[in-house]
Amino acid sequence: MTKLTALITGGNDGIGKATAIALAAKGIETIIISRDKQRGLDALQDIKKTAQANVNMIVGDLADLSSVRAIAHEFNANYPHLDILINNAGVYVTKSVLTIDGFEMQIGVNHLAHFLLTHLLLDKIKAAPKGRIVVVSSNTHYMGKIKLDSFVGLQKRYSGIKAYGQSKLANLLFAKELSRRLVGTAITVNALNPGRVNTQMPYKNSNGLTKFVWGMLKPTMISPEKGAATSIMLATSTKVAHVTGKYFDNKKLRTPSKLAMDEKLANDLWKYSESLVFKNGR
Repeated sequence: MTKLTALITGGNDGIGKATAIALAAKGIETIIISRDKQRGLDALQDIKKTAQANVNMIVGDLADLSSVRAIAHEFNANYPHLDILINNAGVYVTKSVLTIDGFEMQIGVNHLAHFLLTHLLLDKIKAAPKGRIVVVSSNTHYMGKIKLDSFVGLQKRYSGIKAYGQSKLANLLFAKELSRRLVGTAITVNALNPGRVNTQMPYKNSNGLTKFVWGMLKPTMISPEKGAATSIMLATSTKVAHVTGKYFDNKKLRTPSKLAMDEKLANDLWKYSESLVFKNGR
């Protein structure tokens, strides 16, 4: 039996780290992507405590597409196949800021970076006997709308939560369209809501009000381990081995928003995303 290999973006903290610990404990060779090398090394030490397989790290910044390409190059050069790709990393900001490439930060990191990374790793996923792509979205997508003209440049009237909802809707549309384009292959693509998880994400780049509200909500939140449960199921369970193009919440199928099921919108988003990340060709 071929050893399984998994790659997780944002695997050094929160849901991603909890997911990496669970996969490594199952004997799956697990590679985490971390923007900060030292935080990644610290996470590796924790993951290795329960690991039954090799655990490694690739350092890279999803807010920089050249770094995303370097991540893919490093993986492709060192691993023969990729069985599980978990697009987990995410950012939340309350001010209009840009990625290195000039994209609105949340759409740039949460959607465009993963769109590019998935494309660059697709040959390795196709080389696996049964590839699985897991996209961590959010129920915030229900309030999301896709405004293509907001993807590039600073926005005068910026709402962090609306931009986050847009990025999470983009996650679902991408998963849906990718699953459609991969029909006839052995690859499945599914998206999920991890739940309201107690992580540090809202504290990193947000204002005082957001931090205060998040702090007030903490008693109602679940642990990163519980938040990772649906990702782990979609990555490993035989019950969903042939399920693709779906949205899950608390390990159960859930109907996403009407916009998330809009095939024309999914195709338009795909084409525009391609034009942004492949400006100079692939």
